Amino acid sequence: MTSACTMRKSLILSFVLLSTATLFAQKPTLILPIGHTDIVSSASFSPDGKKIVTASYDATAKVWDGVTGKLLTDLTGHTKPVISASFSPDGKKIVTASY
Repeated sequence: MTSACTMRKSLILSFVLLSTATLFAQKPTLILPIGHTDIVSSASFSPDGKKIVTASYDATAKVWDGVTGKLLTDLTGHTKPVISASFSPDGKKIVTASY
């Protein structure tokens, strides 16, 4: 009888510990990267000041809204760090340069 009682207490304790661990366990969260994932090597405003283009060692350039800071476009295609990105004088084109 003592053995059965001890076993029952052990099972109850295990259940309580398991339930508590589940209750306080971390919940997985999906985080999508928005900004650059490496060093930003340059940043420049469009001629009208409404957009910003950034270049990064993560091999991308990104275009941002100059007022809200919202990401507008990812410019991908480079296989090496992007060291420079600039708007054309009319603001309609962007040139990027990488190693």
